[in-house]
Amino acid sequence: MRPVDEDGEEGPYSDVVTFTTYQQPNEYPTAELKIIDGENLVDEITGDEPLGVHFNATGSADSDGYINQYLYDWNDDGIVDFNGGPLVNHQYSLAGRYTATLIVKDDDGAEDRDSVSVTVTGPPVIHEFTVTPTSGEAPVEATFFVRAEDTDDNGVTEVYFDFDGAEGYIFVVYANAGDIRCRGLDFFDRD
Repeated sequence: MRPVDEDGEEGPYSDVVTFTTYQQPNEYPTAELKIIDGENLVDEITGDEPLGVHFNATGSADSDGYINQYLYDWNDDGIVDFNGGPLVNHQYSLAGRYTATLIVKDDDGAEDRDSVSVTVTGPPVIHEFTVTPTSGEAPVEATFFVRAEDTDDNGVTEVYFDFDGAEGYIFVVYANAGDIRCRGLDFFDRD
């Protein structure tokens, strides 16, 4: 091979040619996770149990290749629960607050994450129920204690008891002897 300079003059022959190539670094993909709420794409949703949620990851992209995996972690525990496509559904059966995370991986193995919030509401949860005293001679004054949690954060505002068909609230005086059973508890929150 004989090089030629700008003026057209030939230089000495050479049998070694060196080429330097550069590989462009991989661009990371961009994950975008949304929840389909009617006609809108949102970052959070609240609903009663069981709550079916429609996830949309079609806004995810890879500028120098393609996304080859859509991985979903429904409860942010670090464990992939589902390997699917950009449009998936999941049902939350229990009340609670969840962070759903999407992990996208591109054709070169790079990944990105995005998350949305899911709040599932349900009936209040009773943590403790006691009555004092549990027996005695009539008339007996009984005090009932209930500790409950409202899963939608509106707060339990009223606890309602049904005592063998006689309705009452937390403080009750029993004038007659006999067994009294509390048949049910109804909760009312601020909604």
